[in-house]
Amino acid sequence: MYKILNILFIITLIISSCIPRSIQGQEASTPPRSTIEIDTVQNLPPGWTHFILDQSGLTNNNITTIYEHKNGDVWFGTSKSGILVYNGNNFTQPLKELEYAQNYINDIMTDSKGSMWIAAKRLYRYDGNVWHIIPKKSLKGFKSVPVMFEDTKGNMWFGISGLFQFDGEKSTAQRMPFGAPLWIKKIIEDDNQRIWVSMGSDKTSRVANFNGKKWILHKPKNGAPNKTITTLIKDLDGNVWTGEGYEFGNKSLSGNIVGDLRGGGGGSIKRYDGENWESFFVDQDSIALNKLKINAGLVDKIGKVWFVAGIWDAFAFGGGVYCFNGTDWTIFNKDNGLSAGAVNLIFEDRNGEIWIAGSVEKNDGHTIISRFNHNNWIDELRIGKRTTFNIIFEDMAGNMWFGTEADGLYKYSPTTK
Repeated sequence: MYKILNILFIITLIISSCIPRSIQGQEASTPPRSTIEIDTVQNLPPGWTHFILDQSGLTNNNITTIYEHKNGDVWFGTSKSGILVYNGNNFTQPLKELEYAQNYINDIMTDSKGSMWIAAKRLYRYDGNVWHIIPKKSLKGFKSVPVMFEDTKGNMWFGISGLFQFDGEKSTAQRMPFGAPLWIKKIIEDDNQRIWVSMGSDKTSRVANFNGKKWILHKPKNGAPNKTITTLIKDLDGNVWTGEGYEFGNKSLSGNIVGDLRGGGGGSIKRYDGENWESFFVDQDSIALNKLKINAGLVDKIGKVWFVAGIWDAFAFGGGVYCFNGTDWTIFNKDNGLSAGAVNLIFEDRNGEIWIAGSVEKNDGHTIISRFNHNNWIDELRIGKRTTFNIIFEDMAGNMWFGTEADGLYKYSPTTK
């Protein structure tokens, strides 16, 4: 009898192991409300899907960039698996023949001529029929290209430890107005077709612009940014804005002098109107101000300028969202409806609503995604662990994608909510 019971038990185990189980990456059918904290994707709120390594077809959890092809497929750059393409049902790796595009992907874009570019360990261009690898000699021996940009004349710009202009036929190395080589961080174009770049190293940062003939370096003694430039954007009036951190004390957005006993100042926001630089400083009494950093910024559809800031380390935690309407600043933090205590990403969707991702508290390890609907902040997703988001993206169907550093992809589909 004992042997029979053992046999029945073993048979039961075998049968149960063959029963299909729900996997991460599938949408939840009857999930809880979005304010519920989650630790696994089975508890996602309505409309949300989580794609994670080995359980959804995703082959890498670090999503570095997102791009949508004209056929509707969404392309994802990763840190170790090259490019993954999602067709609405599953992930594939379509470009395995591109040897140098199988590791870290910096950026993917299509230019105005229809050519597709991939910035990876090498630079690739697809002309509609064939993939071309850009020779190293065209980039003065450099391989990896972290920054790509197309200007209004159709020229491509590639930022490395130096800057290269590609006119469709040849690449020209720009002679930058700063002695030591600095990595190019951001590239934009202003209303006068001047190219702006932010450059930086571990010790210094600079901003320069190119008027078509020569480069002009903007010097800190004239009010230009010089430390940890994280953001470079242009507003609808043609002003150029920068965001940085670790700036020494000055006037804050509320008009107070900021600084602390460790000799630091607040995260700095600066605006260039074509002639002069003007500085704004973020202050928040509850944190160590010399550690607060502007992490990202954008200009929305109606012209408001937004920045997000945050710091979380052993000594300090804090930050918020800062909005300038052309006259006044509005600071969003936990005192007026913002759940995130420190914010690292911001994005505007097609409806003009603002999305942010950040950390809730210093010690609770929770991450939150929130949306501003023009009146209030709505917490869309609260994750019960510390997650660093790299990118927010909206596809043509209106789906929102959130790529993380180590937690795969989160997708929000409003139509399935």
